[in-house]
Amino acid sequence: MLGSLLACTLTLAQPSVPPSPPAQPPIATQPGVTFRLYQLEGDAIKAIPTLKEGQTPNVDELRPVIDWKTPDFPKVAAPFLTHVITTLTPPRTGYYTFRLTSDDGSRLTLDGALIIDHDGRHGVTARQSAPQALRAGEARRLRIEHFDSGGGRALKLEWRAAADEPFTVVPPEAFSTEIDNARVTSPGVKALADARRPGDGSPVTGVHSSFTLETIKVEGFDPMVGAMAVTPDGRLIVGTFNPLQRDDVKLPDIESKPADKLYALSGALGDVHKVTVKVCADGLYEPCGLCAVGDALYVSHRRAITRLLDKDGDGFYETHEDVAKGWAAWNYHQFTFGLVHRPDTENVPAGPGWLYATLSTAMAPPKWEGMGTNAAPNDPLRGTAIEVDLSSNTFRVIAAGLRAPNGIGWGPRGVDGQQSLFYTDNQGAWLPSNHMGEIVDGRFFGHFNNSNLVPNLADRFPTGGIASTWPDRLRARPALDLVYGDIANSPTQPVLIEHGPYRNQLLIGELTGGGIRRGCMEQVNGQWQGAVFQFSQGFSVGINRVAWAPGGVLFAGGIGA
Repeated sequence: MLGSLLACTLTLAQPSVPPSPPAQPPIATQPGVTFRLYQLEGDAIKAIPTLKEGQTPNVDELRPVIDWKTPDFPKVAAPFLTHVITTLTPPRTGYYTFRLTSDDGSRLTLDGALIIDHDGRHGVTARQSAPQALRAGEARRLRIEHFDSGGGRALKLEWRAAADEPFTVVPPEAFSTEIDNARVTSPGVKALADARRPGDGSPVTGVHSSFTLETIKVEGFDPMVGAMAVTPDGRLIVGTFNPLQRDDVKLPDIESKPADKLYALSGALGDVHKVTVKVCADGLYEPCGLCAVGDALYVSHRRAITRLLDKDGDGFYETHEDVAKGWAAWNYHQFTFGLVHRPDTENVPAGPGWLYATLSTAMAPPKWEGMGTNAAPNDPLRGTAIEVDLSSNTFRVIAAGLRAPNGIGWGPRGVDGQQSLFYTDNQGAWLPSNHMGEIVDGRFFGHFNNSNLVPNLADRFPTGGIASTWPDRLRARPALDLVYGDIANSPTQPVLIEHGPYRNQLLIGELTGGGIRRGCMEQVNGQWQGAVFQFSQGFSVGINRVAWAPGGVLFAGGIGA
């Protein structure tokens, strides 16, 4: 109980008349209309859209009248949205008819009431309102919304006070707008109120907002990038990839193909306009994987994985030593993809470690006799992932049932602390979907190879070819389904994001659809799974290889269109 009692007396207040609000100063106005333009993106806009609130326009100007053709609009790429805001004060009383001309859609309101609806994609056309009763000197709030989807541009507002009068452009003295000395603007594409974000139901058209994009273009150097790595001294090494293609009835002669080269790009981490290019290795056939380990370069190409050394220090890797070979390569689609390195950290001193690569399967023209699909008969080792022991220059199969595994890379660490190894594969034959799978020793991913008799290859495969390694094992589930025609048509190299808000997720190149995808991964009961998102577009080529460099730089190498 409290030591003292506090007595309170309540007195009811008598009602009082609230004081009159202070007189507001009149709003300063000036003749004319406020013209605002908002830049949009995409080609799906077919009607006047609604902007998400709180965005500033790209352009905000005072204009005398509403009578504009293409040269009168700012040089902003279509599509865009235009807002025209003003106060209309007629000079005399009458029944006014308005005529709104536009290319594309437009809409006119007076005091919030819709007077003319001329929406939709169309050329320069006009639409009239019903007669509107207006009094002389009576101010009305006028607003026009207009969008342009490309081509010509036009917007004009006319009126007449009687049916027997001609239409004339509404004059400047009929308009007044609030004086705005700031007219705040900002660059960039504006968001729509009802639009889904890029990557979530709306196409991705540019690079992710966390990136800036610069294109390395050196005159006379237009490589189709098959392999890419960054050396310890900061050079970007690029391997060219100029594959031969089959037609509907025959295979190309791959033995006729000239050797490919590696190129060293110096200065790629600086001013991209000052990059220099120099041949640093030759005698290689379709290099599809590169990694730098100390002073050595390792390259995976058609028939081997080779260590390259520059012993005389002139920048050219003159010494070639195969560390793994022995697989067949007679078919145009038999590539050696890769390449990633795992250092030996368990021994003192540390050993050279291991390399990981994938071997794709053969293909044949679909119209060949005996072909149920375009998957040709295969030799041993084709359709596998291999591990190369650099201490002995030997290799072994660690996963099988692969088809066209054009990408391999390290992923996040699992609950056991071990870093996971992932690969990407392309749908076809026994693979119903593009996917990314975790390579675990002994796994089979479902491609059985073709064991049917193919007459055109009867001499080479009298019994129809070799089945996949471990075809009797259960098919492993992929970590990500990369649905064909939706998220990916030709997935390529995955790379781990090690820093930032997307840490421990994977970026995945996409060759046919172009751009980069992002895989968000989680491990549940030892099984990796996750979701995949559209991440970046805006590149001039389909992305075949990606490689991190110091300073958060991601090199993306393209091949084809």
